[in-house]
Amino acid sequence: MKKLAKIDAVILDIQNTQYKVTDHIKRHFDMAVISAVKEKDHDDKIANVLSAHAAFNAQRISPVRGFSEALSISEYSLQKTIHRNLHDKIYGYPIQHIKHDSKLCAATGRLTKYVKIATLTTLDADFAQDFYRVSGLRNIHKRESIFAHEDVDFAHKTAAEAYWPALNYLGYKQGDDLSAVLVVDDNREALSCAKDLGMTTVCIGDANLSPLQNGPIDFEYQNIKVLMNELYNAKREVTPNDGRKWTDYYIPSYTV
Repeated sequence: MKKLAKIDAVILDIQNTQYKVTDHIKRHFDMAVISAVKEKDHDDKIANVLSAHAAFNAQRISPVRGFSEALSISEYSLQKTIHRNLHDKIYGYPIQHIKHDSKLCAATGRLTKYVKIATLTTLDADFAQDFYRVSGLRNIHKRESIFAHEDVDFAHKTAAEAYWPALNYLGYKQGDDLSAVLVVDDNREALSCAKDLGMTTVCIGDANLSPLQNGPIDFEYQNIKVLMNELYNAKREVTPNDGRKWTDYYIPSYTV
């Protein structure tokens, strides 16, 4: 608990830590984007939506942004149509998508009283934002705090440069002591890189190992909500009470 009490910032992953994002779920989101674009493209400006979607991803451009500019509509307008598709059906078929997680919502919300949070994910930002929207966490995880596929030039989080956009957002620069930054992931190679940079590491989801086996892992948790609750309690014990509740720091949002 003493080591957790020293944490001032957290870098979160999404895949397999906050949520099990299956290929099926991701594919349904992409289908919802394509379906929404076809619905909004009244003048047939985009000849092949599927190819354009793939091209945007290959160029590390947000498909929502790219399609919005091509159709001369707002991103908000396109997102509303995407979200309606996700709540209804795509091409007549019911879909599997993200579910609202009230416990994750509460655990994250109260933690923001004590730490600053960024997200570093190999998912694209469109999907990451939709995950946080459905989870009720959109007001915490704003777009500028999400460092995704199109924001960070990395194949995987095993290179130091992958972490620096998030670290800069959190207020750290080259040469700073990074031990107060907690990196949360399920990939031990990525955590090894974070540890080499001097950050504190947490592995989510693996079977518990003995300290001698842990290597670059400082903590292991089966569930990220347990980690967040323990981090919150550790920070609360060493932080003077300013009289405000955690709900004063966090306003949940469930809609677009």
